[in-house]
Amino acid sequence: MNIPLQEISSIVQICFYITGSTIAILTYRSAKKGLLNTVNTEYQKRVMDHLDELSNILYAEFDRNSEQYWAHSNNNPGFVTIVEGIIDRYLEHLQKHGNSETFELTYELPNGLRLHELAERIKSDPFLPDDIANYVVNYLETRSEVLGETIIEEFESLREILRTQQYSSLDKLPLNTHIRISNKLYDKRMSMEHVEDEVHHIRGMIKEHLESYNPLN
Repeated sequence: MNIPLQEISSIVQICFYITGSTIAILTYRSAKKGLLNTVNTEYQKRVMDHLDELSNILYAEFDRNSEQYWAHSNNNPGFVTIVEGIIDRYLEHLQKHGNSETFELTYELPNGLRLHELAERIKSDPFLPDDIANYVVNYLETRSEVLGETIIEEFESLREILRTQQYSSLDKLPLNTHIRISNKLYDKRMSMEHVEDEVHHIRGMIKEHLESYNPLN
């Protein structure tokens, strides 16, 4: 059977186009897969870096070698020191005005602003897994709220004690206030012991997530 040369040429061209198209499609898919793998690898690296940073930030409060260690006086002046400063201002007010009822008590909430800023930073971090980010944000906001409510409650009580002069000795007020606040935070599971336990729990969550990247698992 003789096939015209023109038909043979057409068949060859068709085969050529099919082969070329197939190679082009396979090459595109391979390049796309390689690009996606590169992007995914870079994304996973960023996630791991941000999780590592979060873990270090949370633990720094309990690392004795860290500048953020909670027991350092510049990070935690202590309620005793704060109340002592309040009493000093109270005595100056009495000496100047001779009237305790007009005394205004001012103070700053320890750690309150730092906890809030950290929660806001984590909330909008695009490289933190949602489950971990949501858990940590909720915990930090709860801690900040409990700490603030407890301190405000006790310091408002202290203000009334000073205004009405319902104290037997000013010297005992700083320690007594400190003990009441510490006991309330412990009862609400927000003492430093409880906070450290929670940090270890969060770091455990981070460890589990990082282990999911291990190809041997």
